[in-house]
Amino acid sequence: MKRKFFAFIALITATLSLSSCLSSDETTVEYTHDTAITAFSLGSLDRYTKTKAGKDTLLKANVKGSDYKFYIDQAQRLIYNVDSLPCGVRDTAILATISSKNSSPILLMDINKTDSVAAYYSSSDSINFSKPRFIRVYSSDYSAYAQYKVTVNVHKELPYEFKWHELAQNNSQLAAFSDLKAVACGDYIYVFGKTADGTKVLKSAINNGSAWSSIGMSVS
Repeated sequence: MKRKFFAFIALITATLSLSSCLSSDETTVEYTHDTAITAFSLGSLDRYTKTKAGKDTLLKANVKGSDYKFYIDQAQRLIYNVDSLPCGVRDTAILATISSKNSSPILLMDINKTDSVAAYYSSSDSINFSKPRFIRVYSSDYSAYAQYKVTVNVHKELPYEFKWHELAQNNSQLAAFSDLKAVACGDYIYVFGKTADGTKVLKSAINNGSAWSSIGMSVS
């Protein structure tokens, strides 16, 4: 009887040991369809400027990209910065740090062919953001993806630079004026000036500036 009992105990022990070995050798991989871009930021940015001699030059790592926050609109799949980067930033070669949920793979779409994959994302490779760029983040089993539109906004002009455009070139009426005064009111610009015949007033649409017409003025 004792022999049968010990034999039974030995059988149970062997079974448990085998079960333990099998469970320790098996690795279960679970895939998920849930994926998203969770963070986006820029590294140090190069910036074009001019020397004292007026020549163009490139300053390396001149702008701290992390100072400019990027917002992620998960509903519309948009990534963008509200505060524009400084004028002159080289937006054709930017290092970006992009994070995804569950460390899902991120792919860059071609800048000109938005339905073609250009490359896998790497934090060490610069990206051309000179115009809106699409990126895709895939699920771990590549059965689904989410596509985002990334827009990197950059100021087009320096804050202390103003560019004037001559709209009323060779306008004989304006050329005849002296002591000009201009006023914007509603949808029009009014220019008052003295001529040999007295004070006159011209007006032009505020969004035009090239076509002017004379209006009567009565002074009591």
